[in-house]
Amino acid sequence: MMKRTKQDAEVRRQDFLLWVAILSGPILWLVQFQARYSLVAWTCSSDKSFVLPIIGIVFLLLAAGGGVLSWRIWIRAGRTWPEDVTGLPLGRVQFMSILGVMLNTLFALVIIAQIIPDFIFGPCLD
Repeated sequence: MMKRTKQDAEVRRQDFLLWVAILSGPILWLVQFQARYSLVAWTCSSDKSFVLPIIGIVFLLLAAGGGVLSWRIWIRAGRTWPEDVTGLPLGRVQFMSILGVMLNTLFALVIIAQIIPDFIFGPCLD
């Protein structure tokens, strides 16, 4: 049986954080999209249309947090673009952290694009 060292635990923790950073944007977008879609009928019937933009803004801030997490991991990995280091752990960390920044930025923009019509048209347009 192999002993798990402190370094192995740190590598596992970093891998977990990398995956959280990469997947947070798409998952948060999906959850906010479903929550806003599910709550439209309730907000229109109860005249609480302010709820939908608030949900969007909260999830936008959470997606930005995923981007910040990715950015911090990239800074810890040396602040360099992953070059020809295929298979090396540092190159993988750099690539995944930059990918997390890009994905979280993209999905933050998608969330913003879904919030804008709430302010222009409102959710209860008939």
